[in-house]
Amino acid sequence: MKELSYKRNSTRSRLSTYQLTNLSTSAKEFGKWGEDRAVQFLEGQGFRILARSFRTKLGEVDIVAQEGSTLVFVEVKSRSSDSFAPAELAVNLKKQKKMTQVALWYLKQRRVRPDSIRFDVMTIYPEVPPT
Repeated sequence: MKELSYKRNSTRSRLSTYQLTNLSTSAKEFGKWGEDRAVQFLEGQGFRILARSFRTKLGEVDIVAQEGSTLVFVEVKSRSSDSFAPAELAVNLKKQKKMTQVALWYLKQRRVRPDSIRFDVMTIYPEVPPT
């Protein structure tokens, strides 16, 4: 059994335990697996998922969710480890600008006017629990 953690502000919170066999999947499959875990976590925290993999010609945002009156755009980064660099560092200024453009497009297309907007980065790591 391996443990899945949600890393936010350098603090890891336990999600739940999953059997992770045959994790030698493609990067795309691994990314989808991470997004599925992120959605599961967010729903467990009371978020309402409005869209997944919201794509435009400008770019893509992994998850659009609502937390109360706040619209949340979530970028999910799944990594097998952070031995090279923390996954959240992959969300550089260029990606942040693309997320902003996609968010503006989402607001315009869906004709929504939330009280506030937030951008989150979730990092998903499958881990072996400490012994």
